[in-house]
Amino acid sequence: EFDAHLVDFDGLMKRQKRFLEEEKISLQYQQRG
Repeated sequence: EFDAHLVDFDGLMKRQKRFLEEEKISLQYQQRG
């Protein structure tokens, strides 16, 4: 059973966003190389 109240959505979204930003940057570096 999934209880949404136990999930820190704000923290999760921030972590997700930071991860996506790093992904984008690393992709740009790969394309440049």
